[in-house]
Amino acid sequence: MKKLHLILLLSVTCFLCNIMLPTCYAAGHKGKVAAVVQGNTEICGVLEDILPDLGEDACDVKGQISNLVFIKGDLPEMLEPERKVILNVQDTGKFMTKVIFLNDSDTKLNDIASALIKEEGGIIWYNEKGGLCILLLLKPENEFLPSVGDDASLKVKRNRRIIEGC
Repeated sequence: MKKLHLILLLSVTCFLCNIMLPTCYAAGHKGKVAAVVQGNTEICGVLEDILPDLGEDACDVKGQISNLVFIKGDLPEMLEPERKVILNVQDTGKFMTKVIFLNDSDTKLNDIASALIKEEGGIIWYNEKGGLCILLLLKPENEFLPSVGDDASLKVKRNRRIIEGC
């Protein structure tokens, strides 16, 4: 009987861990839609208007962008290019996106503009942490345009681990 109780307790614990951990993990990565750009607009003009001063020369990348969403919020630690991310926007729904660019300390405005044009990104997630500007460019699999002020959350899609038996 004790073994049955132990197995039952272990099963309930595993079940709760699988449900609670992803929920807690996603809860800390929230943001707000700060700007939505629609229509064909010059990329450099848009980036100079919505991004903070990166302390460099003017942007000289030629190209236009049709839709761009700018979100300010917290970012998860484990992000890298090509990583799948689920973006949940209030009143708009959930969207699967892919990380196409993550800046570092020497990123220039031209690098960001080039990545947006080359990879056809449509979302900039901006996080200012300790004076460091962290930019994440996302490419949505489906087109969407939320409203300014909508709440957004970000959840990193984890690769499932395969457990091999004996």
